[in-house]
Amino acid sequence: MKISIAETLSPNLGLRFQADRFMDSVESPQDPIVIISFREVESISRSFAHQYLLRKKKSRKKIIEQDIPPHIKKMFDIVVNAEKNPPKRLDFKDLPVRKL
Repeated sequence: MKISIAETLSPNLGLRFQADRFMDSVESPQDPIVIISFREVESISRSFAHQYLLRKKKSRKKIIEQDIPPHIKKMFDIVVNAEKNPPKRLDFKDLPVRKL
């Protein structure tokens, strides 16, 4: 089964609930392999990319992406790298105190 994400949702992928709704539709057919085309996708938010990748990881189907524009690939890379290297949290007690 092949799905065009731009035609199914929108060329602008922005909200987490859109990613969930899309992935729900991917999960419903019986096909064990799903090909998702990102052709004509103009933009993707970090939150959409994050939710999409979370749902893809949990999917029991084999999901193959095709026609991924460079800017979409870059956003997926940003999300994956952020999960591998989460930002360090500041501990304010360790910051120097400056008296006024």
